[in-house]
Amino acid sequence: MATQSAELLDHFEPDEVVVVDRTDEGTKFERLPVDKLMAWLEDDYSLGELWNKNLFGGGITMKRLYILCEGQTEEDFIKYLMTHR
Repeated sequence: MATQSAELLDHFEPDEVVVVDRTDEGTKFERLPVDKLMAWLEDDYSLGELWNKNLFGGGITMKRLYILCEGQTEEDFIKYLMTHR
């Protein structure tokens, strides 16, 4: 089963979860680092909450940003923002 649902993830144990990340080299599969997550889990955080905090990968990453503009004023403003970071 594959999911990005934090609520569904709460119904599994950490050692039952495999995180999948897409990298430039390909797809990477890793089990959760249970030892690193135990302190969080002992503090009453759920796996879903840790997923939402992006503590164990598999989260959404932005490769490209698309901005829709209604007119020339917005387009000029976006161009200004992108060139004056």
